[in-house]
Amino acid sequence: MNVSTRVAVVVVCAVLGASHAEHASAQIVDAGFKGLVQIRVVSNPTSDGLVPPRNQTVFYDFLPGESKSFMVTAGHNGDLCRTGAAGPMPFTSPEFQAWAAQEEASAQYVWHFDVHMIEVKAGSLTFDLSWQRTSRAAPDERLRYSQRLTLRLDEMRPIDLLHSAPGKDCAGVVIFAEAGIRSDPSLLAKTLEWSLWASTGPKTAAHQSFKSMQGAVAEFKFEPLTVPGSENGEQMLFFGTVIGRARLDGDVEVAIDVNRLTVQPLANQAELIARFKERIGPAAAAFRKNLTAKPGEAVKIVVPTGLLRKTTDPVTGKVRLESVPPVYEMSVTVQARVR
Repeated sequence: MNVSTRVAVVVVCAVLGASHAEHASAQIVDAGFKGLVQIRVVSNPTSDGLVPPRNQTVFYDFLPGESKSFMVTAGHNGDLCRTGAAGPMPFTSPEFQAWAAQEEASAQYVWHFDVHMIEVKAGSLTFDLSWQRTSRAAPDERLRYSQRLTLRLDEMRPIDLLHSAPGKDCAGVVIFAEAGIRSDPSLLAKTLEWSLWASTGPKTAAHQSFKSMQGAVAEFKFEPLTVPGSENGEQMLFFGTVIGRARLDGDVEVAIDVNRLTVQPLANQAELIARFKERIGPAAAAFRKNLTAKPGEAVKIVVPTGLLRKTTDPVTGKVRLESVPPVYEMSVTVQARVR
């Protein structure tokens, strides 16, 4: 069976499996979005870039609490780059069961994956992944591994890798787990209206408002705020992203990433932008918060922040930098309404 035929069969299997699973999972609460887990197999021919990598995927949309299995194969007809992917399993059709058994029997390597969804948030999935790899060359040897993964939206995580022997036409095969989120069709057109406030103290606050579509990533950046009690006029710059998803029960699922950057007072906006671009990265570590809120409910998020201060080591007399807590807690408050 050629590669294109295998892909077509996999797609049909996924559809039939999904229909069967929806009936079996009727008791599982559906918030209005599901966690999409894809098992992707990428094969890399050794043709100096003339032949692109080949991709095959098998997938399922999970509600929290659901479990499904998948199969990946590689090494058909002596070519490691000839791969297959099937699932979710077990198949409802005897024809598909026979096809899967033939695929497994003819492959040099076979992987079996078990996925159990733990949690689906606005911008991330948490699921348990257990898998084992077997080989016809060593039928008594099995590589087994289990792990709990939290993947952000569209994030790919390598799971296993095989290299071909030197001189072969296939460089190797890599298997990835990939995350996505699917909203209920009735929620796709929802718009979220955001109000955000940043604060570094009782008299230092900033506000901004904006809109985003269901599940879309929206960016925010506040003007620098004075840090109360600062020894040298420090300012705190808050920026980040927010994702919102309206739920079928009327609540809103929110994932907010808050970055903070300590800056000195700058002469003008152009200088601020230049400094911001220069220092964004390791100097501005993100703090993620997932929450469920009522529409219009304002939720305050205290952002863990330390300020660098020069102190003198009492033993050595040398000057050193220490992280000290701010005088007042620093926070970002988020409010979302659904339209």
